[in-house]
Amino acid sequence: MSSNESFDLVVIGCGPAGEKAGPQAAYFGKRVAIIERAPHLGGSCINTGTVPSKTLRESALYFSGLKQRGLYGIDYSLKENLTVYDFMHHEREVVRALYENNARGHITGDTGGMLKLIFARADKKLLGVSMISENATELIHIGPTVLDKGLTIDEFIEQVFNYPTLSEAYKYAAYDGLGNLAGHKLREG
Repeated sequence: MSSNESFDLVVIGCGPAGEKAGPQAAYFGKRVAIIERAPHLGGSCINTGTVPSKTLRESALYFSGLKQRGLYGIDYSLKENLTVYDFMHHEREVVRALYENNARGHITGDTGGMLKLIFARADKKLLGVSMISENATELIHIGPTVLDKGLTIDEFIEQVFNYPTLSEAYKYAAYDGLGNLAGHKLREG
């Protein structure tokens, strides 16, 4: 990097916050520089601290049989002014985020979980949220908040979700939805 380059954001230290801030700013078209002294991104949280230690703890619980696993499903969908016909026949998009692709899902052993977002293709307005997860009751409230306010899936992109958490599945499902709208079909709903 030369001394005459300019950036909109300089991230110093690429721990969990910096690792999210840089890509988020780049997504919104900002020029980003990341300064990290360690040989790997993610900081101690990802490489030597939180993630490895929680993975070890969850593995011990799993193999000891002390922690029973179970999936729960919750579905919040269809605003009252949207008919079932409209929902089924007017340019809707269904996208998902699988917990098997989520760091926290791996840490907790909840790799069978899944989040689905249903939104209108025309205006990206959120129409419904479905979640299957053993932690569904702790996470589902985020989707209905966006539904109740009549917001679009852009709301999930604009919000900050900590890493590693299952809640960031909302952001990744929304990224898939925006990719699908741009003609880059990432996954089938």
